[in-house]
This record gives sequence, C-alpha cells and structure tokens, in this order.
Amino acid sequence: MLHIHVNAFEIKPTTTTALEAIGLRAAPFLVQGASESKYAPRSHLSSKLQDGAAFRSLFDLSADILGGDNQFSGFVEGEMVYKKTVLEPASECLEVRFGELVFEPWRRWRESEIHVGVSSEAVPLAWHQTMLEMGFHTAMAERIGVKRTIYTIQGFKAPIAELFEALVRFLPYSGIGAPCSIKLERSARHWISPGFENFPPQLVALGR
Repeated sequence: MLHIHVNAFEIKPTTTTALEAIGLRAAPFLVQGASESKYAPRSHLSSKLQDGAAFRSLFDLSADILGGDNQFSGFVEGEMVYKKTVLEPASECLEVRFGELVFEPWRRWRESEIHVGVSSEAVPLAWHQTMLEMGFHTAMAERIGVKRTIYTIQGFKAPIAELFEALVRFLPYSGIGAPCSIKLERSARHWISPGFENFPPQLVALGR
C-alpha cells in the first residue's frame, strides 16, 4: 500500500479544492483541547494507492499545487505502508521493559514512523501517559463513526523497525483493554513548505 498525505497548518480554501480535484480526500483530525499535540495539522488530506506510477504522478501534482500557495505551511509526504496489523488485548498484563529511547531534535526528514491507533474511549489514562512518556505524540481522528486516538513516533529506519517489533510483543499485555492497530511506514518522497520546521524529535537509537 502506498499513501500520500498533506499536513497543512495554513492552506487556502482554493488549494484544498484543487487537491480534492486530483484525488486527495479530507481526513481531518479532531481538536482535543488541552491534550492536542502541537504536531497535529489543522487540515489533513490523504490518498491511498497501489500503483507506483500513479503514486509518483499524484505526489508531483500535489507538490506543484502546494508550491503555488504562498500561504501554505506544512508538507506533503509519500510513503509505503511496510507492515500493518491489529493486536488483540491479552487476558493478563505483563511488565515489559524497553531500552532507553534516544531522541534528537528534528534536523532532516524522517525515514520511518509508527502509528498506533485505538478507540479513544478505550484508552486508560495510565496507558496514555506511558505512551507519551515513551515519546509518542497524539492526534485524534474520527473514522467510520469511531473516535480514535493515533499515537505516532518518527525517526531513523533501524530503531523504528526495532521498536515496532517490540511494540507488537508489548501492546497485547500493556493493559489497553481493546484491540489496537499498529502500522510501520517508510517515507519515499516529501516536499516541505519554505521555513516550516514544526516536526517532533526523531528516534535515533534504542539503548540496551
């Protein structure tokens, strides 16, 4: 699966219309009030594709449209969904220890990222706090009538891949109490508006 998405913090309505005309669809995040991540965009448009040529063409068209909007602030990214699964909660909770997650301030475009999605009503406060302490940032979205909280962590390919496998083992025993989806994505192309730097710290290593 190939995925293109536009994260816009400022965008003209005519630009949104032009993006929708070429096949992107609005998939907005919800305002969460005090808990809203500063990295959640004001506007989010997305398209999922299977064909590489169509993916490249749509990305180029999107970047051209955004480049013509002098008010646009944000980015467009093309990525590959490398792994995706749904994890069912186990009947028991176990303590799982991770090595130290080592982050650095954003300096260059991420190589990979993890998304964990779960029904917002099923998220215990302690579990939510654990995810934040690990370094995940959050956004809330409504998909098919269900409000979901999306936990995201970004960084270099190797530590992100290692963390993904650790999370697949950990999450069923973490006390979440409901199924959660987990997805590993690898970035293929990106375009950033001039001066935009509102990106989270990047995971660069997992300590032992």
